[in-house]
Amino acid sequence: MKSYHQSVSNGDGDANNHIDTSSVSVLREIIGRFLINLCSFSIHLVSPIRMLLINKQILPEVSLYLTLTYKTDCVTFLAGTLNDPLSGDWFSNFLNESQNGTSSLFAQETVNSMRAKLLEELIKVIPLHYADSKENIPIVKKSVIIRLYTALLGLSELKATREELMKCVDLIISVNECKDLRTKAGIHFVRLCLCFILTCADWAEIPENFRVFDWIKLILSRANGDKGFYSTVQQESYSEMLLLIGIHFYTSRLSVLAQLVRSTIGFNVRISSDGLKKIGELFAVHVFSELVIGQYAVSVPCTSCLNDTMEGYLPVHCVYQLLKDGVFTKHAIPVAMWIFEQLQQCHVPCHAVFCELLEAFASSVACETNSRVLVDTITTEQINSIFFNNKNEPLTPQILLLFYMLKFNTQVLSNKKKGRNFNEAIQPYSRELLSRLPVRKIMNHLQRNQSDYTALYSSLFSLVISFFPHLLNVNDLLFGEEWEFFNECDLEGNNFPENTLMNNFIEDFKIIKIPESLEFLQFGIPILLKYLLLIFKKKHS
Repeated sequence: MKSYHQSVSNGDGDANNHIDTSSVSVLREIIGRFLINLCSFSIHLVSPIRMLLINKQILPEVSLYLTLTYKTDCVTFLAGTLNDPLSGDWFSNFLNESQNGTSSLFAQETVNSMRAKLLEELIKVIPLHYADSKENIPIVKKSVIIRLYTALLGLSELKATREELMKCVDLIISVNECKDLRTKAGIHFVRLCLCFILTCADWAEIPENFRVFDWIKLILSRANGDKGFYSTVQQESYSEMLLLIGIHFYTSRLSVLAQLVRSTIGFNVRISSDGLKKIGELFAVHVFSELVIGQYAVSVPCTSCLNDTMEGYLPVHCVYQLLKDGVFTKHAIPVAMWIFEQLQQCHVPCHAVFCELLEAFASSVACETNSRVLVDTITTEQINSIFFNNKNEPLTPQILLLFYMLKFNTQVLSNKKKGRNFNEAIQPYSRELLSRLPVRKIMNHLQRNQSDYTALYSSLFSLVISFFPHLLNVNDLLFGEEWEFFNECDLEGNNFPENTLMNNFIEDFKIIKIPESLEFLQFGIPILLKYLLLIFKKKHS
C-alpha cells in the first residue's frame, strides 16, 4: 500500500486529478499527512491518535491506514467501529464514498488494502481440507469473520468480489461436524452464516456456490436426527431460525425475515427485497418444499414455559401458520404430539396465538375428508394423563385441553348435523369422558383469574354453557364452591378481600351507566342478585 504522501503528491501523475482544490480538502490532506508522519516517528502514538480520530469522527482513511500499517487488530477494529451506533454510520459513509469514487485516491487505496487484508484473514480460518474439518481453528474466529463480512457488505455499498464470495461460502461449509454444530459457538456460527446468505445475495450469481444448499440440508438432517443439536438454551438453537426462514419465505413475509436477520447479527444491515426474493426462490427449489417445512416444524422443540409475555417469532407461530394453510393435512404430517407437548409447557398468561392454534387444529382434524388418513388428534390416554393421572398437574394445561376438546366436539357435531361427508373415523369425545372432567373447578379458577386467560375466556365460557348447561343451576352458582371463599368476607363491615368477585362487581358498576346501558340487564342484575342472596344467607346462618 502506498504511503499517504505518495498518494497525494505529483508522483502519481497530474496532482489535480488526485487532490481536491478546495481549502477543506487541502487542510484535510495536510493534517492527515502530519499525523501519519508523526506516528511513523513515534509508534506509541498510533493507538491514542486512532482513538481520537474515531471519537471525533474525522479522517477515517487515516485511522484505517494506521490500523493496517502499525496494528494487528484489523478485524477487531472494523467490527468495533461498525458496531458502535455513532461511529458505525460515519465509517459506512466513508466506505460508500470510496466505492463510488467520490473520496480521495488515498482513501480508495486504503479501502482496497483493507479488503485485501480481510481476505487474508478469511483464508486463514478456512481449513485446507474442510471436508474433514480436522484442523483446530476456533469457531469463534470464524464467527467474527463471517459477521464482519456480512456487516461490511450490508451496511455499505461495497460490492463483493467473486473471490470474496467464494471464500465466504468455503468458510460456511467448512463447519459441518456434529461436535461443532451442537456447541453454543457452533450454533451461533450457523445463525451468522444464515444471515450472510440472506444479506449478500450476490453469492447466488456464482453456480459453484450452490453447494451451500447441500450444507443447509446436511445440518437440517443432522438436527432432525440428533437431539444433541438442540442447545440447552433454546433461543440459541439454529433449528428455529431455519424454520423461520422457511416459513417467512413460504408466506412471503420478507420484511419480517429482514428484521430477523438484523436482530440476529446485531447490525442494521440493508437487505434488498429483490435479493431476498431471489434467495427465496432458490430455497424453495433446493431446501424448503411445503413437505420439508411441515416435517421440520414438528421436529423443533416446544417453547418452555410458553406465555403471552414472550416476544418474537416462536415455533408456535410457525405451526399455527402451517395449520391455517392446511400443510399438515395436505401432506399427512402428524402434528398432534407436538401440540400436546407444547400444551403441557404452557403457563399464564395464556399465549393468544396458542389458543388460536388449538382452534385451528380442532377445525383441521374435524374437517378431514380423506378416510385413508389416520386421525391425528389428542388421544384419550393423553387426556387422562393431564386430568387424572397427576394430582399436581397445573390448571393451565387442563384449561387449554378442555378448550380444545369442546372446540373439536363442536366442529364434529356441526359437521354431522349438516350431513357433510367427512372421515367416519372422526368421532367426538364421549359424554362419559366429558362428565368426568373437573369443569366446575376450572370455571371457578377462570372466573377468579380472568386476566390470565383473556385469549380464551369468553369462548370457553360459551362452550361450557353449551356442553354443561347443568352447571348454570342457580343453587350451584350461588352457593357452590365460592361460598367458602366468601366466608372470609366481613359482610357487615364491608370488608371484602381485595381480589374478590365483590370488588370486581363494584368496579364494574362504576363503569356501567345503568339508565343507558343494556349491559346492566345482561350482567348487572344477575350479579347483584347473586350477592344479595349471599349476604342474606350470611346474615341468617
